[in-house]
Amino acid sequence: MINEDENEAVNSDESTFQFIHKLLSGALNGKEHRSPTSGFSADELVAALNKLAANDSNKRRIVQSGFLPMYVQLLQPDCSLSELTEATQGIWILAFKCRDDILKEPGCLEGYLLTITVFISLFTLCIFMNCDS
Repeated sequence: MINEDENEAVNSDESTFQFIHKLLSGALNGKEHRSPTSGFSADELVAALNKLAANDSNKRRIVQSGFLPMYVQLLQPDCSLSELTEATQGIWILAFKCRDDILKEPGCLEGYLLTITVFISLFTLCIFMNCDS
């Protein structure tokens, strides 16, 4: 858990989000979803955003900085399991403060629900495959 003093340290300014937005945009357009300038992958960058979203002010900044369409892009069936996981987790975190924005973002709720359904199906399959009948 983060205490009040640590909370301020997690509270980032606009330049942080502009920088991450540039890197993530490059990663999403890059080969294998990797930023050509930094070498970071899209899932690594979204994982960092998700950590920043621990702060409620940052949740709003993430949405206002235009990251929701990027999260939606990472919910597509051709994305890696890690990308799907990070995007799904991020939308869940953001929903605590930005529910209405998520509902308004085209493809966001649909992509989220589809991904969750796939995760549940895979989890169920794994359980049945590992059960002693």
